Amino acid sequence: MRILFIENREKTRFWSAIAARLEANGHVVAWAVQNPMFADGLPGQVFVMPFPAPAPAVAAWDPEEWPLLATDRGRQYFESGHAHYSHYEAQYRAIFDSFQPGLVLGEGTLFHELLAVAEARRRSIPYFHPSAERYPQDRFCFFRDVTQEAYAGEGYQYPEEEALSYAQRVAEGREALVYMRKRGRIGLMLRKLEWAWTRGRVFFARLRGERYNTPGPLLKWRLERRVKQRLAQWHSLERPVEAGEQAILYPMQMAPEANIDVWGRPYNDQVDVMRRIVAAAPANVKLAIKCNPKPKYEMSDELLAFARSEPRVILLPAAMRMPDAMAQCIGAITICGTVGFEAVFGRGRCISVRHPVITENCPDHAAATPEEAVRKLLGEPRSGIGSPVLGARLLQAIARRSYPGYISDPFSSRACLAPENVAKVAQGVEQLVIHIERAEAPGANPS
Repeated sequence: MRILFIENREKTRFWSAIAARLEANGHVVAWAVQNPMFADGLPGQVFVMPFPAPAPAVAAWDPEEWPLLATDRGRQYFESGHAHYSHYEAQYRAIFDSFQPGLVLGEGTLFHELLAVAEARRRSIPYFHPSAERYPQDRFCFFRDVTQEAYAGEGYQYPEEEALSYAQRVAEGREALVYMRKRGRIGLMLRKLEWAWTRGRVFFARLRGERYNTPGPLLKWRLERRVKQRLAQWHSLERPVEAGEQAILYPMQMAPEANIDVWGRPYNDQVDVMRRIVAAAPANVKLAIKCNPKPKYEMSDELLAFARSEPRVILLPAAMRMPDAMAQCIGAITICGTVGFEAVFGRGRCISVRHPVITENCPDHAAATPEEAVRKLLGEPRSGIGSPVLGARLLQAIARRSYPGYISDPFSSRACLAPENVAKVAQGVEQLVIHIERAEAPGANPS
């Protein structure tokens, strides 16, 4: 199989190890690289896309012209505009013409990845985003381009006792997610050194012309300063849900992040979702908003203005833990946050709006719209309430659609580069290739 990888900054190092193993097994690999600082040492053919020349003024942003680019964080947050889209679109056409991939592997977050998705769609070439499962974290699946539609899977099933034991640990909060685990002193020091190293690479890339996925130092400082100022305003407004009050909980999701920006579509505008929840709820029900533990650009002026103007909005104390927030509220509504999975296992109560695997396997925990989620929380007393037994059932569904292996970037977790993990993930890719080849065989049933 001819496999084209899309560069994704720090995670490229991990996928380079996978690609090297695939190449050794006879596959032909290549790379489409937007940021040249991450092009060194990649196996196979490497296409480094040149930076565009200074572009003349272009027409105003038209979402209909670039529908997949609606969530481009560079344009939305980093003032990068959209004049460069045409240049990179042409670069991708040339790369696809030259390499003729049968499979494209990449994420669907950054602008150049979204353009790669668009090009693959035009040519009917399968594009998959390999993504770690949230529970369990030692498995991963292949999502079709910018969706959460998982493709294939090895069909694995846990022994029933093992599945139930795992679900019980999630319900009791004893199965901590990797990104939530605290590091020791040495671990924190190493992380700071790695952070300085990778930020240095990003800065030098900017000097060479990469101005589309990353803000400049001054803009970055201004953005972080605004977040701190807005968080201070949040503190001035925050309070718990008082005795006698009824409230629906909305835990905010970090932005920019693919989880809400891409998978959350068309509900990726979180303030709009909050307005819809308030409008759908009776006048005696309030909306309690919990900020993300590490707030970023979702902490917006629009959010604070909404909280000030709407008397039914409660901004919970920023330091409040999720179990305490859940205890004060009727239940939660999430678009595609991890809290939705945890509720299925029996940890809290939550309705998810954009989790296809929950919609398919646990319909009482899912809704098609924010309004339906409100109706379920208020009108169906059992909706959104899970248990270890139900969680074990969801775990088995996730196991069927996934493959063994841990996907991350080495900056976040060095464990992803362990030889045994690289072997597992590479084997998962090869199983994906087999599924694709069978689906494309004459007379095959694509389902």
